[in-house]
Amino acid sequence: MLFENKSNNIAVIEDNGEIFTYNQLYKCGEMIISHIKERCLIIILCENKSEIIALYTASIRNHIIPLLLQKEVKETILNNMIEQYKPQYIFGKIKKLNNINNIKLVFQIREYGLFMCSEKKIYDIYRNLALLLTTSGSTGDYKCVRISYKNLISNTEEIISYLKIKESCKTITTLPMNYAYGLSIINSYLQAGAQILLTDLSIIKPSFWEAFKINKCNSISGVPYTYEIMDRLGFFEKKSEYLDTLTQAGGALPNKLNKKIVEYSKKNKIVFFSMYGQTEATARISYLESRYNESKMGSIGKPLNCGKLYLVNSEDGEIIKKDKEIGELVYEGPNVALGYAYSYKDLSNADKWNGILYTGDLAYYDSDGFFYICGRKNRYTKLFGLRIFLDDLDKKCCEYFNGIKVVSVGKKNHLYIFYDKQLCLDELNDFIISNTQLKKYMFELKKIDEIPTNNNGKVNYMELERLAENE
Repeated sequence: MLFENKSNNIAVIEDNGEIFTYNQLYKCGEMIISHIKERCLIIILCENKSEIIALYTASIRNHIIPLLLQKEVKETILNNMIEQYKPQYIFGKIKKLNNINNIKLVFQIREYGLFMCSEKKIYDIYRNLALLLTTSGSTGDYKCVRISYKNLISNTEEIISYLKIKESCKTITTLPMNYAYGLSIINSYLQAGAQILLTDLSIIKPSFWEAFKINKCNSISGVPYTYEIMDRLGFFEKKSEYLDTLTQAGGALPNKLNKKIVEYSKKNKIVFFSMYGQTEATARISYLESRYNESKMGSIGKPLNCGKLYLVNSEDGEIIKKDKEIGELVYEGPNVALGYAYSYKDLSNADKWNGILYTGDLAYYDSDGFFYICGRKNRYTKLFGLRIFLDDLDKKCCEYFNGIKVVSVGKKNHLYIFYDKQLCLDELNDFIISNTQLKKYMFELKKIDEIPTNNNGKVNYMELERLAENE
């Protein structure tokens, strides 16, 4: 089982210097959970704080199902989620939850409160359901991935194994806890008996790096946006004394930045893991071993030991047996989730996916069996008979313009290409025309101060589509 550690070793350190041992974390969680009498659903408004970690881990141990939301969740969205999923409890900052109707405070710990929902709904919960994580579709609808205990255990153990996480390891939080990648870091480090420096400080802040240095953290994990910021801060121009591991997931790195990180890691004897995953697979699906960082740069590597990857033809669903041929990436493994939930009515559902996940990503593999992502299955548009793969177009632009982000969206038979204010309009226009079959009348270039991102650092395509629609 997960999170049973009761040792007096340090589990988490808050950025104010406060320390919690594994035993203290365990007792704190059990104290909060003692006010919940039966297996039920609880919404947790997540922060990288000890009370939140304590409740989350205690919920998993005691078979209470947490639905993790970001602490900044809008009141309207929170009310919708309460109406949709009918939780019996909500946990978060009292100041935040005091404005929510039909809930009652039943327990308080420092600035946090456990609230009971007065409008209770009795419904069945599938026996293996352990956790709900939200994912936002391209239409903006919030749905949840139903994750089982088996999913959590298998994925956590795999991550500990290939990252070689030991009790002596110490990492720092750079991602939201409600984001699958961020949560997988917390899961793996706590299960391994290692240490986590908990902070919600932005990596842009000097105080983040001061905390990192003072606490002698030896690992950093991030999405491409994280590493782009680190690059701007000059991180890769200097040595970090205790750092020995870097991990990256959440999308492809620009080639130039990827090369810089690989060179930095090699020079400073740091292990760098590039990884691929989805919430629907409880975070991780594959990883690139560090010894292949140069020879297979840009690859998502090979699948976890517990699973397998293959490609299927989008037209007939047949398995592709030829290297360099593009198809939809399919993953099989014990960490594939049970399916989606759209309301409390789906919480009684058994396993719908049976360990098989059609990822929606287009990919190919090389002659050595290393996989490479080409783009999303739904990230293409047809213009005047031409099929344009948007991720491929964005990648080409980014590489040509030295990592400056260019993002395209297709809307109403038209292509909108958003570009950073640093770029020259004419140069971008000429590049697109000369490197695609597009004519000037087929697309529109739109200058934007900053490409919008979600709280996990990924491009917010919905916001870009909204901006395109408003033109």
